[in-house]
Amino acid sequence: MKRPSLGKLKKTAWDLLSKIIRLSNADEGGTVECYTCGRLMNWEKDGAQAGHAIPGRTGAVLLDESVIKVQCLTCNVFHRGQYHIFATKLIKEHGMD
Repeated sequence: MKRPSLGKLKKTAWDLLSKIIRLSNADEGGTVECYTCGRLMNWEKDGAQAGHAIPGRTGAVLLDESVIKVQCLTCNVFHRGQYHIFATKLIKEHGMD
């Protein structure tokens, strides 16, 4: 049996973590709130995504749950993560460390 590549393993791990982040932040009706703009959406049906506070999605950042939050497609993709809002909120919640 052929071993999966590192890239394939990372993709699988990311897909699972993204689902966990979105589902664990959903209320009993499946609604989540975008971390950066506050838009309400269904965790699965409305295109909710798991966005990173640090751009790049590589190395240690890819699976670091402390910098991953639910975001809407608009904030995460079209507004490139809204990093200025994302980072400010994280610092207020957790401090600079």
